[in-house]
Amino acid sequence: MQQVVLSLFPQSWTKEQVLERAQKIQQLGVSRGLRYRCVESGQFLRIGLLQHPFYSDILEKKPLQKQRILEIGCGFAIDVAPAFIELGFELFEDKESVQSCFLVKSVGDEDFVNFIRNKFSGNPIDLVTAFQVLHTIPQYNEKVAKDVYELVRPAKGIFMGITQGIPEDKQEPLYFDRKGDLRVAHTQQSLTNMLKRAGFQRVKLQFLDRNTHENGWTGETDTLTEMAGHRQPLAFIAFVE
Repeated sequence: MQQVVLSLFPQSWTKEQVLERAQKIQQLGVSRGLRYRCVESGQFLRIGLLQHPFYSDILEKKPLQKQRILEIGCGFAIDVAPAFIELGFELFEDKESVQSCFLVKSVGDEDFVNFIRNKFSGNPIDLVTAFQVLHTIPQYNEKVAKDVYELVRPAKGIFMGITQGIPEDKQEPLYFDRKGDLRVAHTQQSLTNMLKRAGFQRVKLQFLDRNTHENGWTGETDTLTEMAGHRQPLAFIAFVE
């Protein structure tokens, strides 16, 4: 585990103590059935947004601290279930201080957009991020793209993140199985097409090195096809205009 964000933990904790605690949380997550690579490989201790290749693009309109930001899958880094948020609280021991910042809501819900707008009191959202989320919810990819567009459209905002991609010259994404769960790896064309169908006007993409990038997916793969084993992290950013 590299790039541990020590500043997020109590100042008295050493790097070794953080790593030891993270390993316990990692084992706890696996024991609770959270068989996701982000848990198994300890990616919840790695820097995300600052290392995104298009990070500078989101600063062109205004400083990050002045933006209204919605992160889909946050706290434990990648939350696709309420249990991830609970693990995040156990990791950082900060449940009382930050619990009000988290919203447990499925992106598959029909009222997702209205729910988020109400929580933001109708204020426009400048940026929505989704790091290592889309590939775990192939059944909701199109809906998420459309919903995010509706959320950031009033502010002419941005949707950015990282998902699992496949470096193939194909119009359609690759669907594959991982331990009984359906996953999707987008090609550059399929992800671009999906985001533009949702309404975004400009899309930028970049494949990241699988083995060295901080958000990379490491370790053995569990897939049904050889092609799925060639997937790489795919960074994206989409603009309303």
